[in-house]
Amino acid sequence: MYTAPEITFISWIQDSLPGLMSLMKLFTNLGLTTPYMVIICLIYWCYSRQLGARLGIFLVASACFNETLKQFIQAPRPYWVSSNIAGMDGAHGFGMPSGHAQASTFWLLLGSAIRNPWIWTLAIVMALGIGISRFALGAHFPNQVLAGWGLGLIGIWLLYRYEGLILQWICSLSFQQQLASISSICGLILAIGCAVVAFNSSPAQLPEWQQNAQAFIGEGAKLHTISFHGIVSKTGSLFGMLLGLLLIHRYGLGFSDQAACSWQKKTYRALLGFTAVFLCKGLLGSIPLETIGFVGKSWLFLESSLLTLLIFFGVPWIFERTLDKQSPDNQHLENQNLETDTCPK
Repeated sequence: MYTAPEITFISWIQDSLPGLMSLMKLFTNLGLTTPYMVIICLIYWCYSRQLGARLGIFLVASACFNETLKQFIQAPRPYWVSSNIAGMDGAHGFGMPSGHAQASTFWLLLGSAIRNPWIWTLAIVMALGIGISRFALGAHFPNQVLAGWGLGLIGIWLLYRYEGLILQWICSLSFQQQLASISSICGLILAIGCAVVAFNSSPAQLPEWQQNAQAFIGEGAKLHTISFHGIVSKTGSLFGMLLGLLLIHRYGLGFSDQAACSWQKKTYRALLGFTAVFLCKGLLGSIPLETIGFVGKSWLFLESSLLTLLIFFGVPWIFERTLDKQSPDNQHLENQNLETDTCPK
């Protein structure tokens, strides 16, 4: 899972380049879920619904796969196994593959879609910076970062290779069949992930890892190794996202051509959309059910689903009923290969 040279390399970086750690922390924070979702929302609501949907599905489906692999492989993080490495990020879960590195390929997918030299430059800098920051901060071994990048690139290839075929298949189904299909797919992902967690026992080295990590995660805190939380919440997010896209097509919500509408209208959309998401997240987060066994896990799935359903259907529905209703530029998107509503009605 790791080698002695990797430990030596990470320790050397932390000892020799302390001035870079603030920059590394910045890159790591930019690789968290919230910045990605902000970008996806802005693109989906204000620029291109098709690109926003593609980025969202890629990010969340990739996260589901990453979480299941982590629970299956059960690899430690550098600061769990060596007292010479500082855990500057304090990550609590298993380390292989790196979720940050895998998610950072989101930027490469964005660059490949927009095909602007400046966006491509930004994409490469972000992907490299986020990945490098993970082993610089002692959160991952280099091989875990490379594995994350590799899986993300494979995900991009699979998306481009099979997206058209999947859309063609989905479009051939009735709405009821589409709903059954996404429910079955998400149910299968959830079942596999939960089975991996349920049937995997804690690694024998866990007490030693816990002791080494104690100085960085806080006195009395526990490593969150064997956990259903990640796979349940991420699968819930995927289900809400897919359901929202189905409903967008079902009810014919075009919410006007995002690229063609005015900057003023885009600003109104962003403000209205983020206000709705913020209020919904606050309301859902105020319901303390997540710690109550099966009920808590069910609520976690529902909470995650409702939030992405709001982003991908609820907010566009609000646009359609308010901002876009009387707008002169309320024109539906033309059919493109990337459209989520290419299915004939």
